Amino acid sequence: MFTRNAIPALAALCALFTGSLAADQPEPDRFRMPVRLKARTFTPRRGSGPEVGQYLRRIRQERAHVLLQFEEVPTLADREVLKREKLELLDPIPERAFFASMPPRPELPQRLLNLPAKLRWIGIIETGDKLAPSLKGGVPAHARRPDASAEVIVLFFGDVLMVEQQRILRSVGATLLTRIVPLNGWRVIVKETAIARLLASDPVKWVEEIPQPLEDDNDGIRSATGVNADAVQPPALFNLTGGGVILAQWEDTHASTGHNDFSARITIADPPIPTFERSTVHNESVTANLQYDNGEGVYVDMDDSSTVSANDVRLTAVGAFAAGSTVAAADADVATALVAFAGNERFADTVTADFMYTAGEAVYADVDSSFNVSIGDVRRTPVGAFAAGSVVAAADADIGVVLRTFNFNPHYHATHVAGTLIGAGTQSAANGGTANQWKGVAPGATLRSYSGNPTAAGIPAGTDEYGDAATAGAAISSNSWGTTHCHQIFPPSTCYDIGTQYYDAVISGRRSDGTLSGLARQLLVFGSSGNRGYPERHSESVAVNAQYDNGEGIYRDFDDNGVVSAGDQRKTPVGAFAANSFVAAADADAGTALVNFNMNELHDDTVSLNFSGNLTFDNGEGIYIDADSSRTVSTGDTRITPVGAFAAGSIVAAADLDVGRNIRRFNLWGNVRVPNSAKDTVEVANVSSDAAALQVSSSRGPTDDGRIKPDIAAPGCQNGGDGGIKSTFPANLYAVICGTSMSTPAAAASTALIEEWYRTACLPAGGSPSTLRGLLLHAAEDLTNIPAVGTTYAGPDFAFGFGRARVKEAVELVPHHRQGSAAAVGDTDITVTIGAVNGFKVTLVWDDPPFTANAAPSPATGILQNDLDLVLIAPDGTKYTPWETNGANPFAVASRTITPAAALIPASARDRRNTVEQVVVDNAAAGTWTIRVTASTLTLPPQNYTIVTEALPVQSGPCASAPAGDVWLMDTPADTGAVPSSGDQWEGPDPWNRQTADGMTAH
Repeated sequence: MFTRNAIPALAALCALFTGSLAADQPEPDRFRMPVRLKARTFTPRRGSGPEVGQYLRRIRQERAHVLLQFEEVPTLADREVLKREKLELLDPIPERAFFASMPPRPELPQRLLNLPAKLRWIGIIETGDKLAPSLKGGVPAHARRPDASAEVIVLFFGDVLMVEQQRILRSVGATLLTRIVPLNGWRVIVKETAIARLLASDPVKWVEEIPQPLEDDNDGIRSATGVNADAVQPPALFNLTGGGVILAQWEDTHASTGHNDFSARITIADPPIPTFERSTVHNESVTANLQYDNGEGVYVDMDDSSTVSANDVRLTAVGAFAAGSTVAAADADVATALVAFAGNERFADTVTADFMYTAGEAVYADVDSSFNVSIGDVRRTPVGAFAAGSVVAAADADIGVVLRTFNFNPHYHATHVAGTLIGAGTQSAANGGTANQWKGVAPGATLRSYSGNPTAAGIPAGTDEYGDAATAGAAISSNSWGTTHCHQIFPPSTCYDIGTQYYDAVISGRRSDGTLSGLARQLLVFGSSGNRGYPERHSESVAVNAQYDNGEGIYRDFDDNGVVSAGDQRKTPVGAFAANSFVAAADADAGTALVNFNMNELHDDTVSLNFSGNLTFDNGEGIYIDADSSRTVSTGDTRITPVGAFAAGSIVAAADLDVGRNIRRFNLWGNVRVPNSAKDTVEVANVSSDAAALQVSSSRGPTDDGRIKPDIAAPGCQNGGDGGIKSTFPANLYAVICGTSMSTPAAAASTALIEEWYRTACLPAGGSPSTLRGLLLHAAEDLTNIPAVGTTYAGPDFAFGFGRARVKEAVELVPHHRQGSAAAVGDTDITVTIGAVNGFKVTLVWDDPPFTANAAPSPATGILQNDLDLVLIAPDGTKYTPWETNGANPFAVASRTITPAAALIPASARDRRNTVEQVVVDNAAAGTWTIRVTASTLTLPPQNYTIVTEALPVQSGPCASAPAGDVWLMDTPADTGAVPSSGDQWEGPDPWNRQTADGMTAH
């Protein structure tokens, strides 16, 4: 295998000698900082060794790429000094290090070190520094391709032109699939053995396998109706519909183009629609009996019309039309009615094993629903010597043949999400509702529908999909899917992967070297937090000591009530009850109190590596105290349970067989979706539309580097009624689904309404991502869902983020924000004068460029490239700093630090992880306050930012006027718009309302 043999050989070829030239005098300790790469962490000695000159002599291109470290983060002036010597700084690496590009002149390093630019060390980049840790043990199964090939993403340094990138890729025999513009890279298929040659190529920065397959984020679909029981409000003179705003949607399939709720406002942005995305149906030309009869034509219903229409595809011959032909408008079979295959009708995938029906494949009635040809099944078509209509007998030759289900509405999820985004509700009355009852949040917006992961797919010309969306003018994207979850990923990898980097580039408009992303505009990305929230807890049957003891029962607490209840699942044997059994109401353990696992109590995955399921503990897996928080079994860890020959309570020694084994947290915290957990995204949790509680399925943060995720909560389920959100379904129908897939488009489309008003009140081009994000998060209704804390006002947390979406406040805040930019380290002050108020709140948001793919997080600043800090200074000089959350202990309530005027703000009060900071001052005194934004670290200046607070006076130019109406998201059917609302959040058919002069509400 390439990764086991070629990498060490290449590492030896290009080994980095860190024992470079000693300084002439002792170096201060503050200058000696480690360089943190995913592949290695090392502290170089000052200077440059002979290996750098040797490497430069081998380079045949005009530029060579090296690794530098500075005494301090270079200022803009320092960078200009280096530019004059033809050295260009590229991607930052913690601590104070950079990738850089320079002419390959062997004498140049020493000259650069002598410049007054604080440069302390120059070294070369090892081949292993360019390879994702997940590839070092072999190509993962999902990225393997035929002929010992792999599908990977190759990133190039920012100064490498596209024509040179193409030359390098083709020189190793790579097949170029998609250009990934925001990351300056490509998705390619390449021989595994050729990856080593890519790594040895100087212009190549990073190689990583494609992300895991896309997974939708919904819990299930039900047929019940009636989620919206109130009457639809009449139209109003003032109207926020999302008009003029373009949304973009990514899913594993395209949304239906045939649903009348939005058919005129949806564009398939990456055509054509593959046939596997649509239903396989048949006509009833033999018998009208709602079952398939031999000889009836089989079609793919491309427009969901349930009739033969232009662009439908015939899968069997129909009259003179051949199998595989596309229907034209004038064809004889146009307008023929089509029906779905019966629920037990399946086919033998024997002609082309592709899970799709192909002409000539046998059709059966799978009477026993075994998904195999079995005794008693009925052949709908002839099979060999067996006639159509014959019943399968025990000795028949086709016994045991695997049967597949006909495609039926595989795009239901994408269609449902599209309806929540932009549906007009026009088919509500025809489906048993009232007029326009089930319309979406932004029924005046338009939608561009894309299929697939944007870093692992592309439109036919190979163009980057977000590049296409940006060129088309999309401002917001909605993503009810993910590839993995934070707690699935083991060190040294993190849940900040190639997809999260991509999102941060799209949002910030910059690459990880600070250059422009190459997109026509920035987009704000919304993503679902996932549905992996169901907690794992344990009893205290051995000892009541708030820790797990060997032999205590472990449960999946499906109702999240902290008590063994009907429907919970036992993950270990409990008395006479087997592992994986479900609790019944009368069981002996029902009512037993459950407690949370501590954050340092982790389990291995030796029984079942649950990458495709719910990622749960399995009976028999070892449980440890992770003493060093490494998430691997290490010397000094404690085995809580027996592990092989090692007893419960034993301490891990260096030579023990389980050393190095990956261990993960029990399910509760840290399971948010990737790539939606990027720094600058809005990751959305799922709150019930009729209750003030997080849905138990909603995934929680933090990320593995301690950031606050999710960011906000929106309605995605319902505790009463039909349990979910009713929205569009193929064939002009509606259906109910529950999950973060539903809350995400609710939040994204809500922001489209804010964007619509921003374009009206401020600038026609709309708000920047940081501005829209700041308005949305500042206006959120604060809640908490930390177990044993309750629902008191407690600041942001890792369940709700900053709270539930409330757009009335966001719209009213539009005139009360400011945008700024930091080009150098230092303070920027704004003063505001306020009266005495309880709850003076200020929010700072910035769109940070993506973290460098090769780099490991910094203990000081995590994965931030630019770190800004927010402080409020009272009239008497008292300093108030932002909410502080504890990623190492998600159970802890957010705290705040108040620093006397004469004292220094403690380092612990500074947020060094998040791109959103919020200060709330209780009982703020009247007088003049200072809002201070401090640029603490700027590795990629300048950094733009947005400040939001009601205390900022209305601007004199754009955004000067207040909203033309009182707009709010209804919390209950009787909500009058009073603030704060005392009711539960409720998602009705018209969540957007205003109060008219006569006090009536209207949409």
